[in-house]
Amino acid sequence: PMEHRMPFPHSCRVFPRWFMEADAVPAGESRAADETTTRFVPWSESHFDASAQLVASAYRGHVDSEINDQYRSPGGAKRFLTNIIQYPGCGTFYAPASMAAIDVATGALAGISLASLVAPDAGHVTQLCVAPQFRGRGIGRELLRRSRLALAAGGRYTVSLTVTEQKDRKSTRLNSSR
Repeated sequence: PMEHRMPFPHSCRVFPRWFMEADAVPAGESRAADETTTRFVPWSESHFDASAQLVASAYRGHVDSEINDQYRSPGGAKRFLTNIIQYPGCGTFYAPASMAAIDVATGALAGISLASLVAPDAGHVTQLCVAPQFRGRGIGRELLRRSRLALAAGGRYTVSLTVTEQKDRKSTRLNSSR
C-alpha cells in the first residue's frame, strides 16, 4: 500500500505491471509451434519495417497502447524499435536472442521476440508480440522459448519479461511450470 495519497486520484489511472523472471533454459518445454506453417529465423534489420507494422497491429486495442503512444502507429513503433535496438534503456540489444516468426504460406511476419542484456548473467525480453491473425498457434511461446535458449547459450542464467495486466485476458506466464 502507498504511504501517501496519490495527487489527483480521479484523473489518474493505474496500470498494474507484472515483472516475471525465470531460468534462461526452459525446463521441460518442448517446441510450441508447428514449424510446417511457421519458420523461425534470427531477427534482422530487414524485418524492421514489418516489425513496426506488427507492433502497431498487435497492440491495437490493448491497454499498452493507452500507456505508450508509440504502440499506436507504425511510425511510433519505428521510434520504439529504434530505441530498443540503438539505446540501452531496456538493456543492450542482443541480436543472437532476438527472433522473428514468418508465416510459411504468405511470407508475412507473424511475430517477433527482441532481447537485451541487462546484467552479465541476465537477459530481458524487451518485446514479444504476435500478429492478431496468427495468434493461437503457439508462435509467442516458441519465440520466447528460442530467445531463452539463445540467452542461455550466451551465458545468461535468467531472463525477465514485463507485461501489463489486462483484466479481460488470461494471465501470461513466463514459465508454465511456475
